[in-house]
Amino acid sequence: MRTKYPDAAGVLVVARRTALYPGKPVLLSRRSRNVSAPLTWAPWGGRMERGEEPAQTALREFREESGYDGAIELVAGSEWEHRVGAVGEFCYFRFHNFVGLVDDQFDPPSVPNWEVDESRWVSPAELADLLAGGLWPAGQPGGLHPGLREYLRRDHVRALLNALCGADVDLST
Repeated sequence: MRTKYPDAAGVLVVARRTALYPGKPVLLSRRSRNVSAPLTWAPWGGRMERGEEPAQTALREFREESGYDGAIELVAGSEWEHRVGAVGEFCYFRFHNFVGLVDDQFDPPSVPNWEVDESRWVSPAELADLLAGGLWPAGQPGGLHPGLREYLRRDHVRALLNALCGADVDLST
């Protein structure tokens, strides 16, 4: 019999203002070697705790992993449920993705930690490069987390990111 894992949730963070790293409104985390899908660039997230709703989990995990304690707004219409390991009605777990808005960029005070090796603010073009299979830092393992890759392939997510980032970047790869 297959094991069903707890559901999880995460947030792809976008800054309204990019004074710290101009033109790079999207914050990614690079997963550590200690977690699944190691060394991939991913949203901030993790497993849901008993009684939590997906949005609560996404915000809690972002705060725990990044150390951020400011305001973050989950964008209406950004949720997408990714069924991991789905076979018919069965799935190992569901990952609930969100886009979250912060007013200004920041350097996450809790990075690195056991779950996250580093974080990076990226431009829409850099995000498109990762989606197309680019690797950075150059010559190192990693790439884009498979769940984030699927999230970025959703039409509503691409349209939302283009609107929020003020760019028309082809994320359709």
